[in-house]
Amino acid sequence: RVVKGTFFETTFDNIKKVKIRRNLFNKNKGSIKFKLRKGLAINYNFDHIENVDEAYEIITSKMK
Repeated sequence: RVVKGTFFETTFDNIKKVKIRRNLFNKNKGSIKFKLRKGLAINYNFDHIENVDEAYEIITSKMK
């Protein structure tokens, strides 16, 4: 599946908080939303991720 959008990037040090939003019908899929320390956090998210819990664990382990 091809998704078109805008590209943003930041460092792990700039991520303040990470939040999971699960798919209503498939709990294994979801989105990860980011809140940043500096800058606008609009559009900083990963959408339609399979194994969202595993992705969340990887991201939070890199933030420490």
